[in-house]
Amino acid sequence: IQAPHQQPAAKSRIDPDLMPNPLDVQKVDQVQYEGKHWVTTTPGVPPLVSTNAPLLDMGNCTPRFIRSAFYTIPATKELANQMSMPISFAVQPCARLGPGEAALATIDMSVLGGPLRCRRCKAYINPNVKFVDGGRKFICNLCNVDTEVPPEYFCNLDHTGRRADTAERPELSRGSYEFLTTTDYCKGSSFPQSAAYIFVIDVTYASSNLAWSRP
Repeated sequence: IQAPHQQPAAKSRIDPDLMPNPLDVQKVDQVQYEGKHWVTTTPGVPPLVSTNAPLLDMGNCTPRFIRSAFYTIPATKELANQMSMPISFAVQPCARLGPGEAALATIDMSVLGGPLRCRRCKAYINPNVKFVDGGRKFICNLCNVDTEVPPEYFCNLDHTGRRADTAERPELSRGSYEFLTTTDYCKGSSFPQSAAYIFVIDVTYASSNLAWSRP
């Protein structure tokens, strides 16, 4: 007895006509932000990399410095397993700012011996920590451990529980900023020397016969 002939299953194919044109998507996104700025507290997807729009840092890092591969995160473990896509980020700490964007603030905490950090996980002070005990301690937003605030950094809290000087401190109101560090953060407890440029020219017999090495 022969088994009935089975037709091979048709392979699913993606219709190219249904795929968005990258150039059209870029044009639409540019028109959407024409003459506007994008605030980092805005929910949803930020402007595309190709879009020329000023980015306003309001406590979250702008996508010029850190951009996520996707902005729809699975809400449950089951959905994450079905999606089977790793969460990745493109990090550019030295990215150039766009026109109309404010330069990063430089913070000097040398009076504290360096940047204020969590006593447990060593996370740096940031806008997402919570100050408690009248401003004498802050709770780390990563490990939930409280750390005492040095007297030099103390400030009273307002009726909402926020420090009164939040708007004046970039480390408490911005997502990107620069820290001036002490020698404790440097190898050998000394500041590194200025960068040096070394030029190496191949003057071997083989290279001297090449056209590019002739005057």
